Amino acid sequence: MRPLVLASRSPRRIELLRLIVPPDCILVRPPPSAEEESFDGVTSRPAIMQQLLRIARHKHDQTLDMLQTEGQPWAALIAADTVVVASEPDGRPIVLGQPPPGPGQNALVRRWFREYYADREHQVLTGVCLSVRRDDRIETKTFVVTSTVRFLADVDSWLDWYLETGESTGKAGGYAVQGAGSLFVDQVTGSLSNVVGLPLREVKAALVELGFFDVGNGN
Repeated sequence: MRPLVLASRSPRRIELLRLIVPPDCILVRPPPSAEEESFDGVTSRPAIMQQLLRIARHKHDQTLDMLQTEGQPWAALIAADTVVVASEPDGRPIVLGQPPPGPGQNALVRRWFREYYADREHQVLTGVCLSVRRDDRIETKTFVVTSTVRFLADVDSWLDWYLETGESTGKAGGYAVQGAGSLFVDQVTGSLSNVVGLPLREVKAALVELGFFDVGNGN
């Protein structure tokens, strides 16, 4: 059976994908390079979405090249990238990626919580590049899914404790909604799995649309 390939290093995406695809059908093959284009100078939401799709497509294409070089059979290939988009006081969007590790990480995440999250809404965007291979034909679909998250007003009561857990390390926006970060969340509008890192409903629909489930790779 040809596998569905997930081009990701994220344990969360692996766990989510296993909810809609049998685990023995999934092959995890991250792209060879972890370097990604930055969002520096990207100052509008349409431009952020375009950049997000470029990053997802680059991950997809890196892994596709690797599979083709190795002669690895595959039935579907999924790559994704997730960012948190908050708003500056003047309304301009700002992308909050993974906080850089090091001595200044906690101070940066603390500032994000106080300035961008407390009693405010922010958006979580995931760009997806997904392909299905049928015989010698490859069909590809790209899309962005947006969810809105609102935090409680009083983040300071739990913030010192949260930063000590270390959970913010490696997380887009410095928090994990599926973990202890959920203590700060007042409301999620839209896909919850998208906030975690992979919009399951939309990915499942794309796999169905492109015929992945018609070739005996799950149901």
